[in-house]
Amino acid sequence: MIGLLLRHSFEEKVLENIYKNNSEDYCVFSTGAPNSKFPVPFLQTLCVYDFDGTAVATDITTALLCASLKLPKKKYFYINSLEWVGHKPLFYEELKNIYLNEELELLVSNQRDYKLIKNLFKEPKLIIENWDFSEIEK
Repeated sequence: MIGLLLRHSFEEKVLENIYKNNSEDYCVFSTGAPNSKFPVPFLQTLCVYDFDGTAVATDITTALLCASLKLPKKKYFYINSLEWVGHKPLFYEELKNIYLNEELELLVSNQRDYKLIKNLFKEPKLIIENWDFSEIEK
């Protein structure tokens, strides 16, 4: 089972991609609202503390949470956007604590981010396009 940690607010396109590109063996942990067009299984974020499957963080905040979890068999940080680009001031040391965290393997959404993350932090395990996480369970 894959558990995706989404922040409180996310685009409808995210749910659509999760719904269309994944098998039925996943759930979403979020305080955001479910969408009836895309019946994705939602659980409150608090439930992630009892989750022992594969956890996938989807932003910096959920990556910090994911890294602290004790039960998941695997923990990933899916870098779908470089949310820190353009933030001022940008503190590399803070990013290093997340992107170099030994508890998390990195996944990226495209080749450009793969190269950047590899050069700045560590080599991502996989490129995952369109929120399709079928590769990580193999």
